[in-house]
Amino acid sequence: ILTYLRNNPTATVSVYGHADEIGNTPSNIVLSDKRAQGVKDILTKAGISADRIKLVPRGEDTSVDVNSEAARKLVRRVTFKVNK
Repeated sequence: ILTYLRNNPTATVSVYGHADEIGNTPSNIVLSDKRAQGVKDILTKAGISADRIKLVPRGEDTSVDVNSEAARKLVRRVTFKVNK
């Protein structure tokens, strides 16, 4: 995404933070926001203007088995949507 943003200086990106189902919903919203903020921090340190990056905390991703540690690791993530 960094390369894309460098090569397309008018593009913006939405950074979606996700969390697993462990913990309560308000805490997971905060966690997913921090996860997305961490990526934004990396991008801004690399020279991308902060106003080109929108944070979208998504909270809990319930698409995997809550009893599977391996599956829960998959939903602890950040995804992107490029906005032209």
